[in-house]
Amino acid sequence: MICFENRESAGRALGEAILSLSPQNPVILGVAAGGIPVAAGVARALGEPLEAIISKKVHYPGEPGAIMGAISEDGNYYLAENAKVSFSQKALQRILAEQKPELDERVRQFRSGRPFPAMEGRTALIIDEGFSNGAAIVPLIQTCRRQGAAAVWIAAPVGGASTCTWLESHADKVVVLKQPKLWVRIEDCYENYHKYPRTELVEMLGNSGQGR
Repeated sequence: MICFENRESAGRALGEAILSLSPQNPVILGVAAGGIPVAAGVARALGEPLEAIISKKVHYPGEPGAIMGAISEDGNYYLAENAKVSFSQKALQRILAEQKPELDERVRQFRSGRPFPAMEGRTALIIDEGFSNGAAIVPLIQTCRRQGAAAVWIAAPVGGASTCTWLESHADKVVVLKQPKLWVRIEDCYENYHKYPRTELVEMLGNSGQGR
């Protein structure tokens, strides 16, 4: 089911939708890596700079296709209920700790030494390419709240209807343009979907927010 031509055009449409809602003193955060092309369009629509925010999906040990949760760059995490009952607390903490080297490397790649954006009293806008099961976005919401954001909005061009409803209990506002009841893979929602080289994504972070 194709909903958008590509992530850039989807980002422009999402940016116009968010602009109409008048977020107060927004901070635009693109979920690395796939959310950055979408967030760049939002940043241009709002005339604001763009920064990356990083999380990593956590898979069940030995099952790379099965997601048990996610962890954010500052250590906030979300775990599915069946993961909590399947492992001891000690085992869970070990699994989460094993994610830190890759998280730190991704922060280095996408933030290049810049500190996490100032959040105090601002509206954090976390932008992703789509919401599938929502696991990766929840710890990022927690991160922004811990950093003092006055409100946390999450937004994507597309997301599963049931996932978007669930996410409403975590974020202050959920903005999703298309919410198909019969969910497919995120990449199937775009006519042209490809992986961007990291250098191109980093360039988007530097060139965003320069007006409409």
